[in-house]
Amino acid sequence: MYLDDILCCIVQKGHWVIINIIIGVPPISKVQGHVKPTKTTASDKVHQILKENAQLKEEKQIITKHYEKLKIKVADITELMEEKEKQYLKEKQIFIDDVKNLKIKISERDKIIAKLTSQVEEQSQNEKQTITG
Repeated sequence: MYLDDILCCIVQKGHWVIINIIIGVPPISKVQGHVKPTKTTASDKVHQILKENAQLKEEKQIITKHYEKLKIKVADITELMEEKEKQYLKEKQIFIDDVKNLKIKISERDKIIAKLTSQVEEQSQNEKQTITG
């Protein structure tokens, strides 16, 4: 039975009516019949309470099983996310290292180009002096 369902048993003049009421919705169905008025004894109440307790325990077990399954799924997802984050950080570091290495290579090549350009200019000056000379 759900919390928003209320099961009513109305006894009037020897007739009983059970109405399942969903809050905010008019009664869907009615079951009627004839019963003899009886006295509710303490043992009946105890039996009813024990029955309700057993139902609650069963519902608690079901909820606990679902909770444990969800807890395992959350742990698995968390572990997977941590692994993905580690992999991402490794790949990011590799990329950063590659960029640094490329910058170093570019800087070294720029120095070589500057040196060669300087040598070409010097050689060109020497050739001009030799020709004019």
